[in-house]
Amino acid sequence: MNTSSEIAYELANSTPEASTEEALSYNPEFFSAQGQRIGECLRIFADERLLSDHAIDAARLQAPVDTVQDNPLSPQERHLAAWQVMQYLTDPDMSPTEKEAEYMCNLWVDFKMIDKEASYYGQRLEEYGTKESKAALDALAGNVEIKEADWHNIRIGADVPRIVGLSRHVNVESIVARSALLLDRIATTTTHDSKLLKDVLEIETVYAPLLDILGLHASEAILRHHAEKARLMAAGREDIRQRYDEMSEYIESARESGLVEDVITDVVGVDFEENNYSFIIDNEETPYGSKSYYSAVRSTSKSGVPFRFISRIKSPGSATDKSVHHNEGKMPQDIYAGTVVVDDVDQMVTRFKEVYANIKALEKAGVCELVSAPSKDFPVHIKGTQEYMDAVKVGLKDEENGPKFVDEIDEGKPIPGTVKEPFQVLKVTFNVKRGDKVLPVEIQFQTIMDRNSSRLGGASHLTYKAENGTKSGLPGNVPGNSVDMLHANHRKWALLEKGGEEVLYSEEDQRIRKQKIVDVEALQQLLVQAAFYPEELEQAT
Repeated sequence: MNTSSEIAYELANSTPEASTEEALSYNPEFFSAQGQRIGECLRIFADERLLSDHAIDAARLQAPVDTVQDNPLSPQERHLAAWQVMQYLTDPDMSPTEKEAEYMCNLWVDFKMIDKEASYYGQRLEEYGTKESKAALDALAGNVEIKEADWHNIRIGADVPRIVGLSRHVNVESIVARSALLLDRIATTTTHDSKLLKDVLEIETVYAPLLDILGLHASEAILRHHAEKARLMAAGREDIRQRYDEMSEYIESARESGLVEDVITDVVGVDFEENNYSFIIDNEETPYGSKSYYSAVRSTSKSGVPFRFISRIKSPGSATDKSVHHNEGKMPQDIYAGTVVVDDVDQMVTRFKEVYANIKALEKAGVCELVSAPSKDFPVHIKGTQEYMDAVKVGLKDEENGPKFVDEIDEGKPIPGTVKEPFQVLKVTFNVKRGDKVLPVEIQFQTIMDRNSSRLGGASHLTYKAENGTKSGLPGNVPGNSVDMLHANHRKWALLEKGGEEVLYSEEDQRIRKQKIVDVEALQQLLVQAAFYPEELEQAT
């Protein structure tokens, strides 16, 4: 490839060719604005140790690079896109070194690999062969009009082993960056067509599950919010749009009321002055008007029990969908939800007693009220194996006026290829009040082993809810192996420890990348060719 200095010389002594014969769809100003939005989102939702400045710049330029590689577009459009990329690569203020430019090209190659896997849901629909899957394929191909019900019903599960396999052969930061492009597309489009539904399905089957596996839950939440919002808005029902606006206003009011902080301090018992806490995302506004709240706190209770408290505020998109399609219009009880994580069941019961006592004290003061979730008869719910429930009940029985509870036996589901693991949890639901503001809250209590199982093990949503989608005649989740999911999660932590840009590809990775898409050297040559010799693109492969 030409060196950066050679490219800079050519750029300085030439100008992009103007087209007088055709109207071009490529708009450099649009892609510059889109790149700025993507960069801003990544700086909000991604750890700075995970994404270096060059990784973010690669993310900002991914759409122009896609254009250069998109053969159906005219050579003139690909030429303008390559020019925009080359201007960055040779900008004295940016000054990427040869190694840094090669790193960015590696990410751009990753994006094409990710794209290929993201569209795999179409092959799954074809192979599923049901009447519903064939109808979904027709809608996605634009052969038939997408009906109102389709926007809610066409849902496909994630093929977890396949996407975990993808994560082995691409950079972690590539997954995060490509997710940001999908977020921008669905959050800014005003066209409710098959292209939007395809983007939503890619988010739900690949990007959001991968972010979940990687432990990037704030990024996952904002992505799922906009995907669900897109479904709700595209359905075209005025009552749903009105419900979404009401839910957005309600949740924004809850954010600003200080009630979340009341729960963390007065109910859970965290003292921010004395404890180690880190708000991963604290009510920061995205370029799309949406917000996310996700926090992680390490603390020690008054009785000396060390614990973590992980919490989030439900997004308006998720809350509206749950209210309209699952709760018969009622407000979800988990608008604000958190999980107390401890070492063992004894510590868990101790922490529950402390939190429950705080709730009862606040109830007497008129600022808190124990309430049952819509599907439960009592505010306290225990779920797990008989042995687990017995251990929890033994710990609670010595309480005077102790809680009445719903117990639900769960021995785990026998899912082929996975370890049979039960979902085990102790939870309590209540409302917190301040003036005319009311915040529905759900707090769960889990041991660290049960927490890990519920995130990446046999009790995780990606495994446990394998039947999702099948009820409507569409493919459900293909369960993942917990060992493989943990391996993918550990890759992220390894990258954080190294400070980014340090992941090396094995010979096998390079072979797969070259076989499936294009190698880095070929992409570099294509960018130079498109920038300076666009007339040769007609013959380019």
